[in-house]
Amino acid sequence: MLAQKISDVLPRNINKIGEPAASDFSDSGAQDLTAGSTLKVVEPIFRAGAAPGAETLETGEDASTFKASRDLVGMRTAWYSVEGRLVYRTEEVNIFARDSDARNPRVPPRLTELFAQDLSYFRLLTIVREAADADRGEILIGSKTLPQLVELSNSVRRQGNCGLDEGCLMAPKGAFISPLIAIEVNKVEKLVPPNIQLSEVLVSSYANLRIWKPYHGRLLAVDFRKAGSAILKLPLTGGERIHFTQKP
Repeated sequence: MLAQKISDVLPRNINKIGEPAASDFSDSGAQDLTAGSTLKVVEPIFRAGAAPGAETLETGEDASTFKASRDLVGMRTAWYSVEGRLVYRTEEVNIFARDSDARNPRVPPRLTELFAQDLSYFRLLTIVREAADADRGEILIGSKTLPQLVELSNSVRRQGNCGLDEGCLMAPKGAFISPLIAIEVNKVEKLVPPNIQLSEVLVSSYANLRIWKPYHGRLLAVDFRKAGSAILKLPLTGGERIHFTQKP
């Protein structure tokens, strides 16, 4: 089913994305994308020649019911890394429609096509509409210097959207931008949301837990009480090395 295929690639905490008037917005938070961060971008793909108004995707509260335009033919998931600039890594394209009109879909431009290659600082802003439906907008901004990033952030927050500002992208309707961090779990790199708790990357029955966190360019072992459970609430910020065995 089309709804299930879309649901499989979207984040579970989906909110509708729109671009209401600036006066309806309130600032909901910001995530600085430091070196080593990863961006996961999920975007809808439409038929060639689809009208701009076709870019609508709505979900139920459980992210299982969809009312999508007939011009929606697939989804693209792309990954970018922040390395002093945005670097395109890879993508997965899923075309759901099988008719002839889906052979030449309108694929959105990559983020590296929308942002200049010499931008060094990036921030993902989340702005929520102050209304009963609580629409949510994600805005990605980039600049050459940190003071410019702060100035651009303030400008976007005042307007509630990008306006005429350069180095600014408001996620189109139906698109979702998720920042991720890299950690190592039992010698395997994993991409996870920032600040998730340690408990979320462990198996239900583990033993011999060891953790290292980066500190001034070095990995240092974390000292914790083996008998307690407080360590399970440790937030992960990227670069951690985690090792454990599974109880039989």
